[in-house]
Amino acid sequence: MAVRNRWLACEEIGVVPLFETVQMDDDAILEFVFDENLHRRHLNSSQRACVAVNFLELEKTYARQRMSQDGKKSAPGRPEKGRQLFAYLNRDAGKAAERAAKKVGTNRTSVHDAAKLKADDPEAFQAISKGKKTVSQVKREKVEQKRTAKRTADAKRIDENSQPRLDWRSQ
Repeated sequence: MAVRNRWLACEEIGVVPLFETVQMDDDAILEFVFDENLHRRHLNSSQRACVAVNFLELEKTYARQRMSQDGKKSAPGRPEKGRQLFAYLNRDAGKAAERAAKKVGTNRTSVHDAAKLKADDPEAFQAISKGKKTVSQVKREKVEQKRTAKRTADAKRIDENSQPRLDWRSQ
């Protein structure tokens, strides 16, 4: 968007813009676009957590591509390399969430909670992404829903198990 606006401004005043073509790999392109655009948007912490979740998914995709390329490069008869790399990535998963959270300006817990919501309740995740709700609000709603369901189940169980009481005077 910024490049487009600069180009239009140059066109408006009659200046020929200069462009530079840069060769980048997928990771560098993602990083560049991310850095150029995130600070332009006014997002709350929960929305930034959603951005971090999406960023992590892209990172995982690129990591899988790198793993498959590394696997092709390895010598025949070395199946352990893939397992070692997979174990390394799993060990590093929490750190990746922390790095993504730091990059977007939120905390790791919010990123973790947003990722869980994206998997469990995509509609809530969308509401958070659009700024209609926060991660905390959705978590509170889910806790309240569980409490209400438990109370309802407990009341039903009590009603089913209770027998009419006899008044001690009537005996």
